Amino acid sequence: MTILRYKLNGLSGVVINGEAGYVDIDNPYISQIRLEDDFKILEVVLKENILYFDNQEQIDNAVYGIFFNILLEIQGHIECPEIVRTKIIGENDKLVDNKIYIKNSPVDARISLHADAVYESIVRDNFVKNAEVELQLVLAMLQNKNEIVTFLSLYDYIKEKIWRLYYSSENESTQKKVTTYLQNHQADYGEDLTFVVDNRRKTVDWLTYLRNEISHATIKNNVEEYKTLGEKINSGTIRLALKIINNLLMEEYGND
Repeated sequence: MTILRYKLNGLSGVVINGEAGYVDIDNPYISQIRLEDDFKILEVVLKENILYFDNQEQIDNAVYGIFFNILLEIQGHIECPEIVRTKIIGENDKLVDNKIYIKNSPVDARISLHADAVYESIVRDNFVKNAEVELQLVLAMLQNKNEIVTFLSLYDYIKEKIWRLYYSSENESTQKKVTTYLQNHQADYGEDLTFVVDNRRKTVDWLTYLRNEISHATIKNNVEEYKTLGEKINSGTIRLALKIINNLLMEEYGND
């Protein structure tokens, strides 16, 4: 039996209560997973007769899915998270690190989660399938340590994806289409998604509002305003953008 161990860095403010034992996972390659030390260690148990290096791509995709669900579902603070494979038990260890990063401003809040709720969140079947290239592209956007650049990349991805899915007959993607889409799907995001009235007295979603304000600060070359806007891009903002992207990909690839 092969066991993989991963070190998870950069997710803070979360405490797991209760026994963090193994939990079964519905995957053709992975039998069970276990989280240890308040999200610092992820242990992955492969099924009998499954070897990691014979199935590396498929197993890595499954682990990325678990990691993506952690980013989507766990309300901790995200600051330069990375997932690094540190050990293989049961096979010759030919370590090749896989790292994923995202950075945001620090906060002091701490959240206490029960182990059962944690596992229910991160192993549920609610992330996109059969879109590994798209998922890798999104994860690559999170590697930039500048929170504004990360946010702009995610927003532009959302804007283009909405255009291609719903307005491909029109000439271009627009921010108005983003707001319209989110107004039509507001129930999917609950209190995470808010709308504001901008300087033109138009109602826009929070992500579009931030995108416009960053653009205005750039045009005015206002460094202080630019920095202030960067501070508004917190873990919740990034997580909301990831949830929107995940839902758009599920729509595109026909995942129920």
